[in-house]
Amino acid sequence: MQGAYSNSTSINSSALVLYNLYLVKIKPCCLCLSLGISQVTKTVQGMAKLSCNYNISVDELSRVRIYWQKENKMVLSVISGRVQVWSQYQNRTIPEITNNLSLVILALRLSDRGTYTCVVQKTKKGSFQVEHLTSLKVKLCDLWELITLGTWSSNRMLREKQSQRKDKEVRVQ
Repeated sequence: MQGAYSNSTSINSSALVLYNLYLVKIKPCCLCLSLGISQVTKTVQGMAKLSCNYNISVDELSRVRIYWQKENKMVLSVISGRVQVWSQYQNRTIPEITNNLSLVILALRLSDRGTYTCVVQKTKKGSFQVEHLTSLKVKLCDLWELITLGTWSSNRMLREKQSQRKDKEVRVQ
């Protein structure tokens, strides 16, 4: 049921995805594009730049719909050139239309972890149809995790070096 809201709960060989209160049916062949999901690892309070890997001209912007969502919840949409950012991402999300339709998320939060999907729809035969679909996984760790991992790694290396020195000293004597 393309471009219409549906209460359907059955999903056969197609996937149903929510976009701007519309339920869009995506054919299985489109899902094949997202099987090789890239991963981006960042720190809390950092910045993530997610690329849709699709370019359009500024002239095409009025004839294209662009949706960024995180696990079926909207993050940002660009419809007829108008950008709408959902409340959880307000004042910290920037669309980079001229750079592979990228989504920049500033001041990352632990709640920003997850899979983000970029959908580009173009008009064909009078209705919008999926032209491009890309997914990326955002992995976040807080600074404490990085310090802990870094300290553990440094301490381990230090212990290994000390152990190697003791082995050399024992051999020399």
